[in-house]
Amino acid sequence: MRASGTWMVYSIYSGFDTIPVYIMLMGLIALVMISVFIYIYFFPYQQYKLLVKTNDIDSCIQKLAVIRFAGTINMILGLCVVVVIGSGPYIL
Repeated sequence: MRASGTWMVYSIYSGFDTIPVYIMLMGLIALVMISVFIYIYFFPYQQYKLLVKTNDIDSCIQKLAVIRFAGTINMILGLCVVVVIGSGPYIL
């Protein structure tokens, strides 16, 4: 429990009411990244696995394109988190 961000929010900032904006922004970007990953795993990836079993190569290529696009979005969001962490309170 001591290594989690929630522990830090409650021990250092005394709750979510008093955290700085840049930490809230980092958390919101992380939630979007989690949502993108859940989308990738439960929708196009599951469909891709079924298409591989049926040997439908053209549809597999389409699903991989969707997975790559969503993964690229996630990578860009990860870089945004790094920028927010690096700039800290000076971002806004």
